[in-house]
Amino acid sequence: AVLPHDKLCGFFDGDLYRRMTAADETWREYHFIVDVPAGTLSPDLPAEMAAETVVVQGIADCVFREGDRLILVDYKTDKVDTPAALVDRYRSQVLFYKQALEKIFGLPVTEMLLYSFALGEAVEVTG
Repeated sequence: AVLPHDKLCGFFDGDLYRRMTAADETWREYHFIVDVPAGTLSPDLPAEMAAETVVVQGIADCVFREGDRLILVDYKTDKVDTPAALVDRYRSQVLFYKQALEKIFGLPVTEMLLYSFALGEAVEVTG
């Protein structure tokens, strides 16, 4: 009810969905809990606090493995006008997920994608 039928069809007819279904392994709504230095989440902390370990949980919408690398996909339904606006809004979340997934799986996340249903496309996040 939230997404128009044509937007859903566009995703399922697209290259990203084909890659996901052809992947070596795929995890949907992957729940994770990971411990990280507090400074990772808040770079402005004093050094003694930045080294403290904090536990963070998250849910990656989709992670799939192609060979010895991971691809992270986060679905977005909010209205945006440009891919850059989407990346600006979610860059820090995706970068944190990348760090957590690399630690958990022991594999590099080589692509971070935001799939925007509003734009009808996958937008790559770099960094």
